[in-house]
Amino acid sequence: MKDYDITRLIDALNHVADHPPKRLYDERLFFMEDDPVHAEKLLVPFKSIEEWTGFDRGFFPQWTQVSGNQCEQINKAILRVYESLNLLIVDIPDDVNPLIMYVVLTLNWERQVQYLSLSKTELRFFNDSDEEMYLRSMSGIFNDDGTKADIDSIPLPSLCIICRQHMTDDEEENILCLMNRNSQRIEEDFECGMFEKL
Repeated sequence: MKDYDITRLIDALNHVADHPPKRLYDERLFFMEDDPVHAEKLLVPFKSIEEWTGFDRGFFPQWTQVSGNQCEQINKAILRVYESLNLLIVDIPDDVNPLIMYVVLTLNWERQVQYLSLSKTELRFFNDSDEEMYLRSMSGIFNDDGTKADIDSIPLPSLCIICRQHMTDDEEENILCLMNRNSQRIEEDFECGMFEKL
């Protein structure tokens, strides 16, 4: 994806983070003034992050269209939005792949959460090793119609042959590469945001 488009996306996310929804604490909490935090948790509805922010999940590019560096930049902006909604992801692994993180953050954009103005909501996206579960769920490559792709029939573009990322010891990278190649199998021009020339 072009850096210009990434900059616009990040600017839009930062705007959302800088303008969170109006605080929902109001006179309805007055009846429980001894414990307004608990009262707020009882009264605030669950909505998706998309509903809370008005930022449509469809604005996020497919992970195959962004490089690892671009994912890192977008992830920071997405995390600012989560923080502006007092949502705290408590189990992000230190060594999480930026592409995996991007996929997890954008998939959870439609997750039902409470926007609590008086306290933080802890979210667990990687508990019980969700990253491993995500990778296990990819123990097959699937076409857009849901059918399982024959891995041996996924074309190997010439760009991959001269790429430093091709067939590394990193299983995550190899899976992401296979998925990208399969999603572009009928495209005339192959594109890869992770390409690094040997």
